[in-house]
Amino acid sequence: MTIPKATCSILILMGGVIAGSTNASSDIAEKVNNPSHYLKTESLIVLGNAPLDSAHIVFLPEIHDDPESLTTQLLVIAKEKAKRRPFILLDESLGAMKKSVWDIFSQKTIEIIAAREQRAVGATYAPERFEKALQRLANKFKTDQGAFGLQKTEDLWTLKPYASLTTPFFGWDYEKRGPSLLKRNEKLVETLAEAIKNNDRILIMAGARHIPELEFWTSNKLLCEDRGFKDMDQYFASIEARFGKQPSLTYGIGASLPIYNFLSKQRYAVVFDKQFYKELDKVVNHFKSKSTSSCLVLKK
Repeated sequence: MTIPKATCSILILMGGVIAGSTNASSDIAEKVNNPSHYLKTESLIVLGNAPLDSAHIVFLPEIHDDPESLTTQLLVIAKEKAKRRPFILLDESLGAMKKSVWDIFSQKTIEIIAAREQRAVGATYAPERFEKALQRLANKFKTDQGAFGLQKTEDLWTLKPYASLTTPFFGWDYEKRGPSLLKRNEKLVETLAEAIKNNDRILIMAGARHIPELEFWTSNKLLCEDRGFKDMDQYFASIEARFGKQPSLTYGIGASLPIYNFLSKQRYAVVFDKQFYKELDKVVNHFKSKSTSSCLVLKK
């Protein structure tokens, strides 16, 4: 039986408590309860075409095993929650507009702990490897509730420190793994088009390469120097002119074109901590180290 990502993550937390992770959990909860103190405005990068506070759509990028990008996501959401204005949260790896059974603050807390544990043992991120690690921990700790505790609050599973903050989130993705990056980005556009009908503020959690600015930034680094682009607009205009509105290129280069085109008519922002660029560099360099060539050339 495959245990869902959120369930496995919860069980990781349980095991972490037994192994001495209570302090880590408490540390995260303390930040959530005082986000303005820990979320340093001067260290944030805001991209897009609108200020963060007035954007209709806000992207919160992550690298899935990077505790810092996950923490930035969590604190931006906590700060948004403190403003007491309506918003909807969308996340990947969950069917479009399907409601999660977990509170977002609890989900992100356990993802951060899982990411810390993986980084602590030097595990290189790979979805299958990560899921196997989650499964092993789930089997070990599935009967242990731990000191941090879980409870059902307003039909969501919530860690006790977040009982007063319980907040639902929904998917934007396909239910099952398999579709290409391009297809998943088209699903994101489809979900956003539906969500904006009833929501004035949409926060989206997604891997970096789902976001046009960051897909351009990483893809441009993979291209040979004499074939690179000076800016994002030139990059997507060239890809669309050469390969159409649904480019199916090596390594997902240009796959965020549907999102780029959709956002051209929306007020949106992308927010992350400036250290995120260093994590993206690591991802690019890791890819280059495994590639048979030092750079890529787009071919018609």
